[in-house]
Amino acid sequence: MISNQTKILIIEDNPADITLIRAYLDEARFKYLLYASDSLGEGIDLLWEHNPDLVLLDLNLLDVEGFKTLQLFREKAPDVPVIVMTGFKNEIMGIQSVRAGAQDFLVKGDFDSRSLVRTIRYSLQRFEAQARLQEKAEELIQKERRNRLAHQIARFGRWEMNIIDNSMKWEDDIFDFFGFPPNSFSPSLSEYLKYVHVEDKAAVEQFFETAIKDGESHNIRHRIVINNTKIKHLLVSAQVSYVEKDNSVVLMGSIQDVSGQQPAAPPKAKQPLAEEKKPEVIPPSPKEGSTAPAPQNFNFASSLLTPVSGVMNYLHLLGDTPLNERQQELLQGATGALENLTFALHNWTALHSFGQQGLNARVEAATLQEILSAVEFIRAARASQINAPVKWSVSQKLPEYIKADKEKLGQILFNLVEIGTDFGLADKEVTINIGVKGSRDADLKILLKAPFNSMAFPLSRLQEMQCSLAANEAVALQGEKEMPFAAIFQITAALKGKVELLRKTSRKAEVRLEVPILTATTTAPKALYPPSSPTRILLAEDHELSRLTTREVLSQWSPLINVDTAKDGQEAVEAAQSQLYHLILMDLQMPALSGIEAAIQIRKQSDTPILALTATASQEERDRCRMVGINSYLAKPVRPEHLLQEVSQLLA
Repeated sequence: MISNQTKILIIEDNPADITLIRAYLDEARFKYLLYASDSLGEGIDLLWEHNPDLVLLDLNLLDVEGFKTLQLFREKAPDVPVIVMTGFKNEIMGIQSVRAGAQDFLVKGDFDSRSLVRTIRYSLQRFEAQARLQEKAEELIQKERRNRLAHQIARFGRWEMNIIDNSMKWEDDIFDFFGFPPNSFSPSLSEYLKYVHVEDKAAVEQFFETAIKDGESHNIRHRIVINNTKIKHLLVSAQVSYVEKDNSVVLMGSIQDVSGQQPAAPPKAKQPLAEEKKPEVIPPSPKEGSTAPAPQNFNFASSLLTPVSGVMNYLHLLGDTPLNERQQELLQGATGALENLTFALHNWTALHSFGQQGLNARVEAATLQEILSAVEFIRAARASQINAPVKWSVSQKLPEYIKADKEKLGQILFNLVEIGTDFGLADKEVTINIGVKGSRDADLKILLKAPFNSMAFPLSRLQEMQCSLAANEAVALQGEKEMPFAAIFQITAALKGKVELLRKTSRKAEVRLEVPILTATTTAPKALYPPSSPTRILLAEDHELSRLTTREVLSQWSPLINVDTAKDGQEAVEAAQSQLYHLILMDLQMPALSGIEAAIQIRKQSDTPILALTATASQEERDRCRMVGINSYLAKPVRPEHLLQEVSQLLA
């Protein structure tokens, strides 16, 4: 709620009913913001755009009727309370709707302003109470899972003993220590002592006797013998406890299998527990406000982007050769894995480029399907990893063709999938919502939303990170799973968009993005015009794989292209002085002379078009290229189709 106003979305195809609802709310002096839609499809779009607190839903709409309306709504918006509005005197439908997940129902013609407002308030309160109960239940389930897993890892189990008849109760893990199926017999102290090593039995008997007498906490290490052949070492603790429920006194404790930490000698009676191994000291995380070693991380990622370009070129060339069905499958898998690596590397460059005056935007016409296809491999992989669906929910209002930086939108979607799967609720499907806001003629924005578990990642930490990055301050990431959030903050800012972190409940949160886009009439790429006459190109690149594959891509594109190569900036200058070229491809990070320095030398005597290739993409570097006379600029890893488009334009 904003400014104490309840945001209400009414999905109703009868304008008279909408007018009546508005009049009733005004009559009751209820503070509200009302959004209206006459179809479920448009209503879902408004839901994404305005985040209402509650929905009034008519079951019979223009695009869907009956219980299917509620079912489809609940699939799209399970975390939004909904009140169903039924036809005149149709209470049965309303009751069934509540059973199907609605908070309440209103029978048209059978409520007034007071009952409307009362129903809205009670529904909101009931929904919040149900959400809290659900969160508590999920927390208990998760806690039980963690405890069970911790016990299994630590080889740990609990027990209790009746001090009157010495009968015992064991957890399943203790039966396992002794090599028995769970609950395969009724344990007792005498049964337990049968398995104690003969040299330890006196000390163990005294341990139990002392624990019962003085009521204090006691510990002992001892050995047990399994099947007369195998020896295990156990760490046992015990203390008397009063059970108020039945006014009884029991001995309670735990047993841990510590067979990998055997003592040097058997225990003696009343011998104190051997000192346990001290836990490993983990260095503290960087203090808040500390500066991360950005240059090292940035150079690390950048040094990998150049060879990735080479691999991209090889896969491009392989795709142009005849392949059987199995080879095509392997090629698709290799391409998808490379896309995953590229996204991960671009996250690092996004994080560390912003302090160097920002990231470049490459705006071009595209369809949403093109953008989604780039992250399809990671979507399918993450769905398999969490054993739950990872789905796109796309608004029908989104234009068919848009103008945007499709590489960076794909990068954002990649990170939303990472967030939804890394921080989602256990065994729950992940839905990434893609909507649109604004007019097609002006102020058009693409909306992106993904849920995450705020218990696993506190919003305060994310908001602190967001503020630091917005101020161009270096941020020390406290774990690799912070990277998707940091990258989203950076990329969205570079695209002049905004990111909001919304708390839906105490457990559920949502990351919501708005990124400006434009409409386009077509997605046709720039025309590729291979040269019609012999063309000489100089390729200056110090990385051998990238140099060889780039040369091969150009040569395969047109047999009229002849590519000379230079291994550093000095060789490039000397080649340009001795030979006339139609185009120069210049890597900016090279030994001897950098690409910038080489371009300065070449420009003193030649106006040959120069295309810069760089792994350290930033607006500052782009400006520097323009200042020294470089004609165009591509960021690594350079996709072959982008390279050929730029070469085609420069040669034209």
